[in-house]
Amino acid sequence: MGSRAQLHGKALSRSEDEKYRGDEIELQPNHVNLNANLEAKIQNPLAGITKSALLRQVDEFAKEKDLVEILQYLRKGALVAKDPANYEDIDGPETLDEDEIESLRNEVLHKWRQPIALYFTIICCSIGAAVQGWDQTGSNGANLSFPDYFGIGTNSTRDVFLVGLVNSAPYIGSAVLGCWLSDPLNSYLGRRGTIFVSGNFCLCTVPIYAAENSPAAIRGALVMSWQMWTAFGIFLGFCANLVVVNVGSVAWRLQLGSAFIPAVPLVLGVYFCPESPRWYMKKGLYHKAYKSLLRLRNKPIQAARDLYYIHSQLELEAQIIGRNTYTKRFIELFTIPRLRRATLAAFTVMMAQQMCGINVIAFYSSTVFVAAGATPIQALVASFGFGLINFVFAWPAIWTIDTYGRRSLLLFTFPNMAWSLMAVGLCSLIPESSKAHLGLMAFFIYVFVAFYSPGEGPVPFTYSAEVFPLSHREVGMGWAVAVNLLWAAVLSMTLPKMKDAMGVLGAFVFYAILNVIAFCMIFLWVPETKQRTLEELDYVFAVPTRTHMHYQLTKALPWWIKRYVLMRRKTPYLEPLYQFDLPTGRTQIDQLVLIILVSLQILRVLAQAFLDPLRAIPGPFLARFTRLWYFFEIYKGSFERTNIELHRKYGSVVRVAPGEYSVDDVEGGKIIAGHGKGFVKAPWYWAWMPPDPSKASLFSDLDPVRHATQRRKFSSWYSMSSLVGYEPFVNNCTSMLSQRFAEVAQAGRTIDLQHYLQCYAFDVIGEITFGSRFGFLDTVEDKDGVFKSIDQRGSYSTFIGIFPWIHRFLYPHLPKSGGHGYVNSYTLRQIENCQRTLKDPRNTNQEGPPDIMTKVLLAHEANPEKMTRSDLVTICTSNIAAGSDTTSITLSSIFYHLMKHPATYHRLQNEIDTAAKEGRISDPITFKESQELPYLQAVIKEALRIHPATGLPMQRIVPAEGVTISGHFFPAGTSLETREMAGD
Repeated sequence: MGSRAQLHGKALSRSEDEKYRGDEIELQPNHVNLNANLEAKIQNPLAGITKSALLRQVDEFAKEKDLVEILQYLRKGALVAKDPANYEDIDGPETLDEDEIESLRNEVLHKWRQPIALYFTIICCSIGAAVQGWDQTGSNGANLSFPDYFGIGTNSTRDVFLVGLVNSAPYIGSAVLGCWLSDPLNSYLGRRGTIFVSGNFCLCTVPIYAAENSPAAIRGALVMSWQMWTAFGIFLGFCANLVVVNVGSVAWRLQLGSAFIPAVPLVLGVYFCPESPRWYMKKGLYHKAYKSLLRLRNKPIQAARDLYYIHSQLELEAQIIGRNTYTKRFIELFTIPRLRRATLAAFTVMMAQQMCGINVIAFYSSTVFVAAGATPIQALVASFGFGLINFVFAWPAIWTIDTYGRRSLLLFTFPNMAWSLMAVGLCSLIPESSKAHLGLMAFFIYVFVAFYSPGEGPVPFTYSAEVFPLSHREVGMGWAVAVNLLWAAVLSMTLPKMKDAMGVLGAFVFYAILNVIAFCMIFLWVPETKQRTLEELDYVFAVPTRTHMHYQLTKALPWWIKRYVLMRRKTPYLEPLYQFDLPTGRTQIDQLVLIILVSLQILRVLAQAFLDPLRAIPGPFLARFTRLWYFFEIYKGSFERTNIELHRKYGSVVRVAPGEYSVDDVEGGKIIAGHGKGFVKAPWYWAWMPPDPSKASLFSDLDPVRHATQRRKFSSWYSMSSLVGYEPFVNNCTSMLSQRFAEVAQAGRTIDLQHYLQCYAFDVIGEITFGSRFGFLDTVEDKDGVFKSIDQRGSYSTFIGIFPWIHRFLYPHLPKSGGHGYVNSYTLRQIENCQRTLKDPRNTNQEGPPDIMTKVLLAHEANPEKMTRSDLVTICTSNIAAGSDTTSITLSSIFYHLMKHPATYHRLQNEIDTAAKEGRISDPITFKESQELPYLQAVIKEALRIHPATGLPMQRIVPAEGVTISGHFFPAGTSLETREMAGD
């Protein structure tokens, strides 16, 4: 454990330590040198001071700064800052009340619950970022027309140089002059005044302003709003480019000048924001600093704590670094070790932003797309897509930059940017005559920016704004931004020449290599800064660079290789380089790996959406990217109606999920569902069977060979002649249902007809399958919750079938008792009873009754290998689960539509009465007799057409040779389904 002894916020030497023993100072060995923090110990400057000494210091501070009226808050705040983890244990007059304790808890539990003034400040900063982003893209669109307007549109060396110079001029001006004016302007005018005077200094000032006003727990997320809203400004700039592209010769002027639009609300709003409290304190205006903190924090206790804590760190910085002139402060960026390390880290992340090649696309994407064979309009549309993805993918950084850290995001995204740029270059080799040439180049550019936006996009300005101490923050940020803009200017000037000399392939491969180099630089030279106060970062950058490099090369890299390359899961967790006063928990490498997996999944989704050969087929927007749209539409419970509306809107073929299409075509339906067409069941059926495929039913079996084998085993018992033989079973149940209806009519009761029909269907299936009823019609009640269980299992399989890979993990946890186990246990009991009956010597009927179970059982005993016991159980349970619901649904549909259409009902009644009067039907009517009643058959078929037993489409997979339906060729593996419900 390294520590320090301090008095009035100033570090003491060892000889001074000895003067302050007793209750003045709690001495700890091994004082930390902020310029050479070899132990990488990040420390709180108040932690080594006893309570009594600290309170005396606070009293002197309040008196010196004329803050006596808030002394009580300062005393409490100082004690909280001294030991942030144990603020509830503070006793005496400084004991915190419940309201204060709650506010401190919320900093951890509800870290986004911040004052409106803080968010308004960040909004203004975001507008400043949008100004910069919009301005950046104006030249992108103007590049298509202004060179011709000025007569410099040829490929001559002079013209190429001039075009590059025009694009780079704003960045040269900012790098050479603007960034260096940031320090004096910030010093005299403050953060708000500097932002008001010129957007040119927004690059240097806005990130600092946001960083100084933000709490440590969410500082990264709030400061990175600079890049996120820069990305939004880029997106708006591309929108503006598209809007004015056809207005004629003034288009390029409008494209360059439109960036003034977001500058207006920035100028109007900035003075409604609180000034940076750190800037006020730098000027000795502690009263104003406290008022500013009151607007930026939820409670006075938090404002007082931060005021005194910042003061203590500033005093320590002043002792170490001193108060110097602007020139000397700049020189100290390279001479004082703590500052030199921060300068190196800021230089690295800023330089890496240009090395990654983002501005190749931001400045010249339209030109690159035109060179790839696009028209100017197509190029601007493709650039619009770049801007949109850049903005959308910046959002994840809000939640990850303070959780996983700046360094982790960079190390994850740079390798992915490298390979995606390499892919862009390789795609340029595809002949321009091919549609894939432009499409694939655009796709991999989008992949590149999707990785850039949450990593190297927000991190450089966030990182550079926080790594320098307050005394050198303006000059340090000015240096960092100057580096960024200078290399942006170099890039802007050199790309046209590089593209001519090296070609598109060479240029993109060159930047892919630079991404790899940047990754190495970040790995070696950039420490992590997440969730540390700006003042605590002094201790981070007191660690020598060689110590940091040695740790990364000898500990972090070998550990990562062992755990994630060699897959040694039992490798002990890596001991972190920095030892914090407050433990931050276990390493987050596993969480970073999760981010990588999620990111790869996002890329897979994008690739599937943009490279899909069937991408022209219409459908809901979200259905192009995710199955969640399909899931939620089915969850609503009316997908059959939604599907009808989709086909009315989009036509005969509609996309309902990635790689899945609904077909409303009679001939197409015959192909998809027809026998011998080669289509097999889709993975949706997995959720309707146990994970063990050998236990699948005929309904759920995906293996066509096994399905055919099983079907041959049972087909004879479902032939028409066999079904007619089951009529006595049906008649028994029909008589009982009629009796129940008579009782209801006599009592004048209202009933749930569907429930009665389900009881009837269950008993019919019981008679046919087992030769005896379940007995549901006896009480007309749901025995043991069987109906509910079947409904729940059906819902489970329907929803989980959309994401069938989950089924293997959820199936073992499905309930197996109560109604869920009733069917299976009932089946086993009936099988045992039947076996005993058949083996009973007193039984003269060795063939048994003509129910399905008896027939299958006899076949099993005759040849156990061909007809297994598992087959016996499966066919019986399948009959019950599948037959009961579909039968009751169909009967309900018939009754419902007859009641809804009285004329149809009376016509059917008349046909039946006439047939009975003429003696053409018996009581009860037989199957053969019903076939002679044409209107009855028409009613049954129409009810099935309007409302089939299942409203869900049954998906099938296209065979190897593919298939053409409704003018679309569907390749092998595509999932197709037919619309089940009638749309008229």
